[in-house]
Amino acid sequence: MSLPCIKIYLSGSIRKGEEDARSDDHFWNDFDVEVVRNRIEASVEILNPAMTKIDRNDTRLNFGCDLYLVSISDLILVDLRKKKGIGVGAELMFADQMKIPTFGVLGSRSEYKRTTLTNLTGQNIQDWTHPFAEGLCDELCADVDAACDRINTFTRSSGIAAAYEEKSETSIRYFRDAAPEIVEQYD
Repeated sequence: MSLPCIKIYLSGSIRKGEEDARSDDHFWNDFDVEVVRNRIEASVEILNPAMTKIDRNDTRLNFGCDLYLVSISDLILVDLRKKKGIGVGAELMFADQMKIPTFGVLGSRSEYKRTTLTNLTGQNIQDWTHPFAEGLCDELCADVDAACDRINTFTRSSGIAAAYEEKSETSIRYFRDAAPEIVEQYD
């Protein structure tokens, strides 16, 4: 029996030229990719926009390329270990609209997960996860190994598509039901 083939889009930061002084741990690296290839119990095709050979002067081509790669992927693996930019959020929202499951890698010292967050608009929060990380990822994992384990769980049972849960519309409905007095202000 042959292994299923899974197309995995790597969402994360792309180095913005020689002037980009961020350390290597802000980006997907070869070790991460090898872990994904070796740990997932399927044939894996990595879709990495940073490795796509296109004209980087053409911003519309870049944008279209990234969205195309997201649209043909079976799942999104998003690097949330360090602070990310507008593109990652847009890719996650697009994946939700396309019904593509997303697995977030938070790491132990992420900008998107904190033990304590002091004075978030007047509230002190314990065990905080960024609302858009939690809201747009079907699974949040501590590291790449844990993400691979969760992916394997789905590929062994019901298939990777079963990992997807509708997030945007469900969250809007939840807000409307939980905070009708606020909704009323805007209606």
